[in-house]
Amino acid sequence: EVCPALGAETTRKLAAWQGKVASDIKRAEARAIFVELFDGLLGDKLRQHFMAEFVPLFMEMICETEAGDSHRWHCDAGPQEHLKLLVYLNDTDGRTAVVDRTITFLFHRVGYGFLNKAERVDDLEPIAARYGIPCRPVYLTPEPGKAVVFEPTRVLHKGVVGKTRPRKILVVMLVPWPQRWDDAFDAMWPFIALNIGAGFPNMNVA
Repeated sequence: EVCPALGAETTRKLAAWQGKVASDIKRAEARAIFVELFDGLLGDKLRQHFMAEFVPLFMEMICETEAGDSHRWHCDAGPQEHLKLLVYLNDTDGRTAVVDRTITFLFHRVGYGFLNKAERVDDLEPIAARYGIPCRPVYLTPEPGKAVVFEPTRVLHKGVVGKTRPRKILVVMLVPWPQRWDDAFDAMWPFIALNIGAGFPNMNVA
């Protein structure tokens, strides 16, 4: 889904922060960004999706200039109930490509989805043709300030590098949580600030 996320001023500011991770950003700045993201329509949609409150675990500003592992079809590791938020920060011809959950499930059934990075493919069509999977990827290029929100464990996806204008995005990873994000933020910030690899905290299970 594509949803409004940030105002023009914040979008321009973050576009200039390319390459910054959470540890490069002051706690107060990160909180202000999250307030703008989540205190409105987007926050309401996230609560509706999770049927719970939520908390961000990861944030990073990316400026893509060349293709890498994330630009070949894959699903992310991690708990099923998490979301990835990609806020577009500039006018770009780069895109986010996704395959819907039903078709992704068919790819999972034939063993494609959670692979070593070296085994990811750029084109799903040969696999789709071999197994009779009706593959219809959707390519999204939101306007600056709007976000793509999707389930990265359940939806095959990849980034597409812009040919003439690099794709600048804010990446945020979210999970359901028993508290509102703003109540949990101070306790979670040390994890967010050090979370370079988009990992998940160890949870104590009694």
